[in-house]
Amino acid sequence: MFSVEGIRDYFSAEVYNEYSRYLTKSLSKALRRELFAKLVEMSKIRKDFVPEIMLDLPFGQSDIRVINVWKSGIVLIIFDFDEAFRIAVMQEKTIASSLWDYFHSLKDCGIVRDKKESIQIMKDELRREIENLNKGGQGK
Repeated sequence: MFSVEGIRDYFSAEVYNEYSRYLTKSLSKALRRELFAKLVEMSKIRKDFVPEIMLDLPFGQSDIRVINVWKSGIVLIIFDFDEAFRIAVMQEKTIASSLWDYFHSLKDCGIVRDKKESIQIMKDELRREIENLNKGGQGK
């Protein structure tokens, strides 16, 4: 699950730290663009990878940018924390199944865009980021 605001923050944040003991250095903007482009490509190739853009985040003004819930009980949350992004991974079947049901209910209510439209939004945001970079906008 993404929001357009979350994608734009991902590209524009000066510091992006993955919350992991194995990664202590911020991810560069160039690497973030490359990773995002790979997400767009993967969504075309793999049927089990379905990025979805939400019309509005259900969390109001919170700093949560991305949520992914697996049937196995793993929940991944990316949130903005003191001007740096953090990634939290949790494995709890009960919480995950509740979130799974919740997000499927959001789809039923029409709050989540379909896969085709979501991928198009991702492509548009990536193109917008590259155009900004070419105009001398955001850096490294």
